[in-house]
Amino acid sequence: MSGMLSYFAGILSFIVFVTVFLIFLRLPLKTGWLILEILTGIIVHVISSIASFILLDDFSYWYQASLYAFLWFLFFFVTSIYSASVSIGILHYLYRQPRYMAPLQDVYQNCVENVFKQRVEFLVAQGMAEKTEQGYISTQKGRNTVQKIQLTNKILNMESQGFYSSASTLKNAKDSNFND
Repeated sequence: MSGMLSYFAGILSFIVFVTVFLIFLRLPLKTGWLILEILTGIIVHVISSIASFILLDDFSYWYQASLYAFLWFLFFFVTSIYSASVSIGILHYLYRQPRYMAPLQDVYQNCVENVFKQRVEFLVAQGMAEKTEQGYISTQKGRNTVQKIQLTNKILNMESQGFYSSASTLKNAKDSNFND
């Protein structure tokens, strides 16, 4: 029976976390949402674990913590994907347009161009690429990163799938009609 109550405590802790996090997001705080999500998750976990230990006669920390951690990480990944998705940004942009449509060049300028420039600047700042007169060149650090990604894809048997695969990148480049 204690396991069930501890699982319930994990679910309840997660509900409290989501509620508190959503409230914090609406406050004029200077902390970014990512740090806020992590700090809120830790604080709610500590407080809910202590409260569960005090309130439940036969409390099992690992049941509560494992369920809370699973739900928290799931929420964390979903919010991270949502916040960083260029595709979702494009869909939001199209939704705000008359008749839900816009020329490709407008979509690129309003949704993709700045994100692309930021990512290139990030690669340069991280030492993975360098700007040259001809454009950009991959550094040894950048090439090492690509080799690690290729090895991971090979181990996971994803060499021809996904965004980071060589095959899909080449296929997307060939199929692109952006300049047409």
